[in-house]
Amino acid sequence: MNDLIKRFAEKPAVIIASALTLFCGLNIVTGLATDGIRADVTQDGVHSVSAAAASLAQKTPEPVTLKLYFSAAAATDFPAVQDRAKRVRHYLNALENASGGKIGFEYVNVEPFSEIEDEAVARGLRGIPLPDGRMLYFGLTGENTIDGSGVIPFFTPDRDAYLEYDTARLIDGLSGRTRPTVGLLSALPLSTGAGGLQAVLKGQEKPYAIYAELKNAYNVELLDPDLKQLKPDGKKNIPDIVALIHPRPLSEKAQKTLTDYLAKGGRIVLALDPLSEAPIMQDSALAASRIMSSGAPELLEGWGVTFSDDKVLLDPVNAKRGIDQNTGKIVDYLAWLNLPLNVGKAPTDPMISRLKSLSFGTSGFFEQATLPEGITYTVLAHTSDEARFVNRDELLAGGALNAANAKKEDIKQYDVIVKLTGSFGKAADKDTFGTVILVGDSDFFDDRYWLKAVKAGAGTVGAPFADNGNFILNAVDYLSGSEELISLRGRKVTERPFTYLQAIRADAEKQYRDKEKALNKEIADAQARLDKLRERADVLSDAEIAGETRAEIDSFTRKLLQNRKELREVRRNLNQDMRETGAWLKILNIGLLPVLIGLAPALWLLVRKFKRNQAARLSS
Repeated sequence: MNDLIKRFAEKPAVIIASALTLFCGLNIVTGLATDGIRADVTQDGVHSVSAAAASLAQKTPEPVTLKLYFSAAAATDFPAVQDRAKRVRHYLNALENASGGKIGFEYVNVEPFSEIEDEAVARGLRGIPLPDGRMLYFGLTGENTIDGSGVIPFFTPDRDAYLEYDTARLIDGLSGRTRPTVGLLSALPLSTGAGGLQAVLKGQEKPYAIYAELKNAYNVELLDPDLKQLKPDGKKNIPDIVALIHPRPLSEKAQKTLTDYLAKGGRIVLALDPLSEAPIMQDSALAASRIMSSGAPELLEGWGVTFSDDKVLLDPVNAKRGIDQNTGKIVDYLAWLNLPLNVGKAPTDPMISRLKSLSFGTSGFFEQATLPEGITYTVLAHTSDEARFVNRDELLAGGALNAANAKKEDIKQYDVIVKLTGSFGKAADKDTFGTVILVGDSDFFDDRYWLKAVKAGAGTVGAPFADNGNFILNAVDYLSGSEELISLRGRKVTERPFTYLQAIRADAEKQYRDKEKALNKEIADAQARLDKLRERADVLSDAEIAGETRAEIDSFTRKLLQNRKELREVRRNLNQDMRETGAWLKILNIGLLPVLIGLAPALWLLVRKFKRNQAARLSS
């Protein structure tokens, strides 16, 4: 054996070739033998099954079979889709292992024009048509043992962060639970519209669109003002979710009942309002009992949150635009807000997934005070950092929604929708998990603030211009899930950039910025001078245009073109440098380590040979 090693050591080329061959062979063998076995060393554990997802899978009363349908052949030309499919497959394998035998997983390769493709379509999967006529399938189905089924039609790129939540939602939906019940209490005419009881008697009621959507998707039960339905009596089940939308002042009895309900793991949507702009109801009895503002200071204080029911938000950045009826000019109505969600503090929360904006009337705001131990405060929607507030009475007296004065310290970002999660009970109830969604505006539910009338045949339909309806459905859907499902959020989408490359880019951009700025100034000056010369030439005939003027026009035209050419060259050089530097960094980061590992045995043999030669020389 020693002689064999000695002969190999005398031929470095053979050593290197053998080491590389051994390295490649080991990679192939270990890759096949350890497929599905992974160690997640990412900072945020993005490739692992969370404890909440594993717990939900283990608690599933009925075994669930998950089938991942993927068109492997059709995805050959789409590396990004192949990578996503691999991540999904690995995650589902890990979930199967963590489920304690409750989850079974199968991978199904969908061949074009096959019976498997027909099966995928029949199960509700959505294919993406490709240029060559084939369909690309990449979806998940789930079945339990009592004929329950569910489907994720297609794993779209924008849902990458929600893989765990969407899968858990699918499993939770197969748990055999009945349709959730939403207990509703509101001072708004949600079920009738502004017509009130008279409209109901005439068959002309127009329920709020959000109410109609909830009624269609869930069991909606109207609650007594004292919330007696939240107390167990053995006859009826307690509502799964409680929605208090612009409620009248809650009695002490109702507040106590609500506190007990939440301490036992209740789920609540609470919408308050400093100034309700609901239309005056035609029914005289309802109109007389209309309330302008709503608040729940005692409840919120116990939750570590404050809400001023007499302060209205104004936001010049996110204000809605409209026409002033007095002047006819377009103005910004600062108290009517359209808040974007792509800059939210909680972009991975399932409730605001895929939502772009929310529309509000005269909204209030929430502020975090001293949170009880174990309560988490999460902001789902907020204003810009240029927002301020105005007193409700001042707003009503002045009527100026397009102008306001504010103290400098009051100009900041305000929270409009907040989620509170955690244990709301005493020490003995610490194992429960309650959830509250706080909304600072009841006009949020009014059709006028998120729907626009669009002609459809002889009538009109409401077309959403904001995502208010989707948010409420998302929130109720989210709250109706199991405790484990509610505790799940989308995985954080983390980027691990080449920080060294970013530093090089910043330095290069700094070097090129001055040159680009100078060229841009020369281009602007040349263009301005050229425009003036051409204006002058336009009022003269060809015979009247002096040769000097014509020559000057030609000169500035050439200079303008030359400057633009130089500017393009500057930008091209910058991009080229970044591409070359990035390519080398990727080679070093991705390729260098495997090469070093492959060469390690060769280096070891070379060092061993050197030491033997040294020992031989010393002995001689």
